[in-house]
Amino acid sequence: MIVTINQAIDKAIAAEKEGKLRMAIEIYREIINAYPGNPIANYNLGLILIKFGENEEALKFLRISVVEMPQNIRYLVTYIESLISLSRIVEAQAWLTEGVKQGLQGDQIDSLTRQLSPISKVKFFYEYLTAIGIFNSKDGEVLDGNDNYRPLLTTGFIDWFETQRWSKMKLLELGSGSSTIYFSNFFNSITSVETQKEWFERLRPKLTDVVNYSYTESILDYIENVINVNDFDVLLLDSGENRAKIARYLLKSNFKGIVFFDNSEWYRNSISLLLGNGYIEIPFFGIKPVEGWVSCTSVLIQSDRLHFAFNSNWKKLPGFCSTYPSNSWDCEYE
Repeated sequence: MIVTINQAIDKAIAAEKEGKLRMAIEIYREIINAYPGNPIANYNLGLILIKFGENEEALKFLRISVVEMPQNIRYLVTYIESLISLSRIVEAQAWLTEGVKQGLQGDQIDSLTRQLSPISKVKFFYEYLTAIGIFNSKDGEVLDGNDNYRPLLTTGFIDWFETQRWSKMKLLELGSGSSTIYFSNFFNSITSVETQKEWFERLRPKLTDVVNYSYTESILDYIENVINVNDFDVLLLDSGENRAKIARYLLKSNFKGIVFFDNSEWYRNSISLLLGNGYIEIPFFGIKPVEGWVSCTSVLIQSDRLHFAFNSNWKKLPGFCSTYPSNSWDCEYE
């Protein structure tokens, strides 16, 4: 018996209603193989793929449904919402603009217009996320929007860090990564220590002469027996090792420098050891490009040394800052 395209679509829809989504996918793919531009099959297949979390795959089918039936508001709205869910805001705005030009209107179009309007700051947030590397970074390599290396530290910490002057200071980095390359642009010299051999070999060719890079099986053993921690002004603690023992050794060594302590929300006992011995903590909560949660990079510093790291004469402002060239409300004698 010859099955018409409408009968095949009805069969796929029936399979969907019965919860047989895999069967429905197979039928829709068969239809699309025979009729690549069928808008109903492409649209329905896209919706099912979204249910399975295959959003990128779904987009190409949803796009075909819109191209084939540009006057169908439901198809356009679903496609735009899918683009937004994948943070493809610029594309979403372009498709919405085209839909409006085609004369599409109604509550759903109005809602998307408000959502994607510059008034809602969507464009700013998209540009900000792009700049900090949300879309360029991957595990093991953190890059900003210009493909420059960026440390896997919180945005708040990095924004503060770049306001200060570090060019005369020496950094001891316990745990290496994109941060090693990034910090080499700021510090006078860096001594970096890594315990993962494969990562050590991978990173080493990318480093400049500013960095003295070493592999060790134990960071604690390294700082106890190989170097003198007091030769350094700043210490980055970002190692996959017992940080409480490292914190205890810093106290034993009477280390007075500045400590950058990443993921400090996970190491409150280690932080408490330092706080109980003259340090104060300034936590910088924020996001990191390859993580889907808020975390904290803390700065720990002796109270009598705050001026070394918190100079009000900022070197630069973070990107996207808004400033007042002349602010009468900031003038005591106005």
